Amino acid sequence: MIRKIPLALLIFIIFLSCFNSEETQTNKMEEPEVRTEGIPDYLSDAWLCLESKEVDDMDTEENDKWKCQVDLSIENGDLLIKSTGIPNHDFESGLGCCAEEGDYTWIIPSRPAIADEVTWAPDRGPIAITVTGVAIFGPEEGPGGDAVALHFEYFEEDRQPIQIGVCGGHSAGSFFHYHFDANCIHWHEENPNISMTEWRDYDRNKLDSKIHSPILGFAFDGFPIYGPFGWNYDEDVVEIKSSYRLKEGEDGYNGIGSWEYIEGLGDLDECNGRFSPTPEVPEGIYHYHSTQLNGEGVIGFPYFLLCYKGIVEESNFNNMADAQGGAGPPGRNGPPGRNGPPGRNGPPGDGMPKDRYSCAIDSNGYCIFTGNPHQELLSSGTNKILDRRGNFLFNIEDAVATNSSGEILNAKGTPSMEGDRLIKSSKVHMTEDEIAFHRVMATMYPIRNALMYDVSELNIKEWNLLTQELEIRKIKDSTFTGGATPRDNYFGRQGIFDLVKNPRGRDIHHDVMKFLEESSIYLLCHVTSDNFNEMLKDTHPEGHDPCKDAILGSKIPFKPLLSN
Repeated sequence: MIRKIPLALLIFIIFLSCFNSEETQTNKMEEPEVRTEGIPDYLSDAWLCLESKEVDDMDTEENDKWKCQVDLSIENGDLLIKSTGIPNHDFESGLGCCAEEGDYTWIIPSRPAIADEVTWAPDRGPIAITVTGVAIFGPEEGPGGDAVALHFEYFEEDRQPIQIGVCGGHSAGSFFHYHFDANCIHWHEENPNISMTEWRDYDRNKLDSKIHSPILGFAFDGFPIYGPFGWNYDEDVVEIKSSYRLKEGEDGYNGIGSWEYIEGLGDLDECNGRFSPTPEVPEGIYHYHSTQLNGEGVIGFPYFLLCYKGIVEESNFNNMADAQGGAGPPGRNGPPGRNGPPGRNGPPGDGMPKDRYSCAIDSNGYCIFTGNPHQELLSSGTNKILDRRGNFLFNIEDAVATNSSGEILNAKGTPSMEGDRLIKSSKVHMTEDEIAFHRVMATMYPIRNALMYDVSELNIKEWNLLTQELEIRKIKDSTFTGGATPRDNYFGRQGIFDLVKNPRGRDIHHDVMKFLEESSIYLLCHVTSDNFNEMLKDTHPEGHDPCKDAILGSKIPFKPLLSN
């Protein structure tokens, strides 16, 4: 049925239409102002969470209701992004639990330009951001291995437990970030009410491989990062693959240094990018890809990017400076290739120090580790904590382990790290398990120093004194070196002593770190409660039960402390 409109009402509608049309024209006149400041549509239109969205950390018991929020503005012609650092999907913090909302400011160049030479991205720390304002980190995890190779069990991490959650993300303390994938950002948009079970079942094979992937984020040089699918020269959609492969004999344990660039192996250059048309820029633009695979069908290192093709906004490296030891400035020495080592980070930030271990043969033939020894040590066979010159500081009953920032370490299975200290502090409010944990740290610090830094002064009598807490529990009684690969081998107390005293000119850091980590966690198993043992099992990055391996008979707790 057609309704007739009264003449008076029609005149009124026409009047309003003229008014609104004028207002619309006014608004449209404001839009070129933004464009003249250099913000192209592919950059300005890509962002999500412009209206806040609540999500949950699936590793906590409660519904956290963390907010994904992004605010945009223009500063000096570039796009300024403020974000909470929370993704737009439910996530898993992992062993670094737990992520929290932050207040981050990022600057993305609005007119990206190819630089005269590439700039190597940090090995760790932020290298880019997603369209939800979440940091994308470099390929390495805290101890220096390839985080993604570890996730897919290419190697065993013997330096510090690491766990990556759904969609390639996890947290380092309160800092959530991605190491690979990140395609969850767009995957759930058609079904925003996806359940926690479905999130945990997310898999890259559920991505639509028939369409060009959308923009996932932006590198700090302003060029976009797309998902794994793009157009080939015939404009067919194909999976875009990286051109890096593992060096012979490497498995990712040595991080970026495990990989080499092979031109033509995949579709991308040494930075993990290429110039080609995209749906947002049909005339073509340089861009990076989130790569799942390389040209040989194994994991697609460097997963997002390894270097910047454009001119970099380096202020972004200062965000999240405490996460994983801080990013530092970009590496400068070149890619992991045939002719030289990869670029390396600058100095660590104020939080957990970098824990990249290696050792070099000195003039006496000993393999001396990089880094610095612990400064406060438990004197062998006593309850006294001494400095490295032998001066008495305090008794072990007052000794509490801290990180380099002075924060008391949480009682868990993480091994000691470079920069850890012993301080005098009350334990009145600690549980028995927490007290035992700090005593284990005090016990392990001098063992760690002896193997890593003081080997030239170490003799078998001193070694037996240092390791007596291990000996009475039969921890590390035996050595096995007949494994199919070096990582299958392990050294006992006598075996590791013999190895450090005669390394035969090779880097033995893997063997030493494995001995230290396993000795520490096995000792923890003996001197803590069954509930604590269960926690060690539940949080083990590979799902092992270390206490089952450690306790061959009955637990042997620490003896009560006696005054010396």
